Amino acid sequence: VFGPVTISLLLGLAVCLLRIPLPGIINTGLNDFRGILTPLAMLIIGAQLAEQDLLHICREKLFYKVAGVKLVVWPAILLLCFLPLRGVVSLAAVGAIMICKGTPQAAILGVLAKQHGLDGEKAAGLLGLTTVLSVVTLPVITGVTLVVFGG
Repeated sequence: VFGPVTISLLLGLAVCLLRIPLPGIINTGLNDFRGILTPLAMLIIGAQLAEQDLLHICREKLFYKVAGVKLVVWPAILLLCFLPLRGVVSLAAVGAIMICKGTPQAAILGVLAKQHGLDGEKAAGLLGLTTVLSVVTLPVITGVTLVVFGG
């Protein structure tokens, strides 16, 4: 339960909530580290996908169902929940939330699945599929959000 990810999250949360100032060198190091996180996530996704049977991933119907819920159904439900708030909540806020909701699974999903004795290969396959499908779904979600809340 208290692995490196959980401990890091709790420490970061404590620093944020308690507004603990960090020394300059630590702050600079964390900012530099933040800059490599997206490329590092892409490397992890690529490494996990390299070990996968891509044809099997494309044929797995369950993956499409889960990806559909993650990338289409949840964002649609969220958009419907925001409809009564048009004019109250800014487009920037709704847009940011919609983009976050429409993104693929986190790259750490496969790693966490393996750590907890679950099927890491299926988790990595789902990660790969949601990443590929989000190339289509994310612009659609963004566009719909702009049409509904932008004008």
